[in-house]
Amino acid sequence: MISNATVELINATILEYRENGGSTKEISDGHHTFADLYGMRVEIFAALCRAYPEQSFVSYRHHDEDNDPIGRFGNGEDFIAGINTPRGTVAMHFKKTKLGAFAGINKVRSAPPYDGYDQEEARLRIASLP
Repeated sequence: MISNATVELINATILEYRENGGSTKEISDGHHTFADLYGMRVEIFAALCRAYPEQSFVSYRHHDEDNDPIGRFGNGEDFIAGINTPRGTVAMHFKKTKLGAFAGINKVRSAPPYDGYDQEEARLRIASLP
């Protein structure tokens, strides 16, 4: 088992690498790079949204524009895609260049309010889909 201190060191090293102009896209666990995993994340979530088009949405705006944690929505670099599940909404941010994967999904003026769910709750919400 790897220690928390080792994980913190790895994360700090990656952050320093990025701050010095490096790209995390090619960092790998030996099987997949971050770029591979991000690409799969886009395609899997887009497929899920296309499988439930009546429950899915895309938007260029947060529900509350003051709540923009990544600070890029004002210049249109990113969008939000989401799906309403029996347990609640799950939404993710993606680069605008990935919008084509969500073709046919309902575009809404703004995303629903974020209710504070974490990654475990997101997983449970997705699993609640029939």
